[in-house]
Amino acid sequence: AVVSTQSTGMCYTEAGLYYTGYRSKTQKGVVCQNWRASSPHSALNLFSGEGVGNHNYCRNPDNDPNGPWCYTTDKKRRFDYCGVPKCKWNVDCYTEKGALYRGYRQKTAGNSY
Repeated sequence: AVVSTQSTGMCYTEAGLYYTGYRSKTQKGVVCQNWRASSPHSALNLFSGEGVGNHNYCRNPDNDPNGPWCYTTDKKRRFDYCGVPKCKWNVDCYTEKGALYRGYRQKTAGNSY
């Protein structure tokens, strides 16, 4: 059967919009700023309700094609990408809503066409 998978902490799918891993450092090793914090960067609650919350984990609330990112604790760099690798496709699974599924299944789970 074709089953849904969620993005894991190890990798992201598509552009990473639904990435929910626990990486909290940028690709350069800088600690991410809490999404609800106002220091060192202020007015960051632009993405309230977009999967961000009271944590500093990497996310991709604006569906950036470069993948998950975060605001940084470095005063000189507002945001950076987290270097989360993109997942390899598995034709036995679909991701997120299945829009990009390119598998070869020809029957439903109930064996009907």
